[in-house]
Amino acid sequence: MDSRTDKSGKILLILAIALIGHLFIRISYPEASGNTYRSPRYGFNISFPEGWTLFEKDGVKPLVGAGNKSGDRITVTIDPLSAEYKGRYKDITKIPGYTEYNRNVITRVLRGYILDGGVSRLNNHTALWLKFALVRKSGDKKNYAVVYQIQTLKENHIYTITAKLSGKGRTGAIKRFYKLWPVLEKAIFSFRLP
Repeated sequence: MDSRTDKSGKILLILAIALIGHLFIRISYPEASGNTYRSPRYGFNISFPEGWTLFEKDGVKPLVGAGNKSGDRITVTIDPLSAEYKGRYKDITKIPGYTEYNRNVITRVLRGYILDGGVSRLNNHTALWLKFALVRKSGDKKNYAVVYQIQTLKENHIYTITAKLSGKGRTGAIKRFYKLWPVLEKAIFSFRLP
């Protein structure tokens, strides 16, 4: 075997590894392009902050999101509307008891406290939003987080976008949230449904 054959074999091996790596990335995130994620199945797209790492999870509900090195996350989940409400509502604010249900989950189940909330628009769809704080105890240490969640309804699916930021102490978490809000807001409101 001469050196030209050896070199061409190495080049082919490197190209094969690069191709397999490229295919693996495309298989892992087929709808991702840069920081934008598109879901043909659920008909939405969202642009996450530059430099954040994209992730997908399979499970009970579809989940896609992005996170940064500080542990901040933005996620999108899709839940089917319960059978009793399917086909009856096109506006999330009209679903009986939905706002109260969300508030109870946050205050009673998650043991968080609500900072603010209201009705907004998300890509020309009526949306409900809540901003709340969570405190988690791990040993003697308390972890604080501020969460912004906005939900809208389309074709019997509830789309939930959640941004969660942690900080040292309650005041630190709130300050971080407001400092990063322009970045979070840009990502959240880039969400598009056809």
